[in-house]
Amino acid sequence: MSILAVSDVEVYTLWWIAVAVAFVVVIVAAGLLTNILVVARNIGGNVSTILGAGAKILENTTRLRLLVSVYGAVVPIRTTALHINEVCAAIAGHAKACRHCPACVSPRDGGGRRVAGPTLGTW
Repeated sequence: MSILAVSDVEVYTLWWIAVAVAFVVVIVAAGLLTNILVVARNIGGNVSTILGAGAKILENTTRLRLLVSVYGAVVPIRTTALHINEVCAAIAGHAKACRHCPACVSPRDGGGRRVAGPTLGTW
C-alpha cells in the first residue's frame, strides 16, 4: 500500500480551496434561485392582471346576453310607436280638413247627450 507524501500545509490548502469553491457554488446557486423567485413573482402579478381583464370581459359578455331580452322588448315598442305615429298623422290630416273638429271629437245632440262620432278607423 502506498501513501502519498503530502504535507499538512498542502492538505489545508486543498481543503480551503474546496471550501472556497463550494462557497462560490452556493452563492451562484442562491443568485439563480433568487432570479427564479423574482420571475415567478412577476408571472404571478401578470396572472392577476390577466384574470382581472378576463373578469371584465366576462362581465361585458354577460351584459351582451341581456341585449336579446332588450331587443325583444324594443320590437313591440317600435311597432306601437309606428302605430301611434300613423294615428297622429291621421288626426292631423283630419284637423286640417275639418272646420268643426271640436264637434267631431265630442258631438252632442240638442239635449246635451253624447252622440257616436267618427272613429279613428274612419279617418
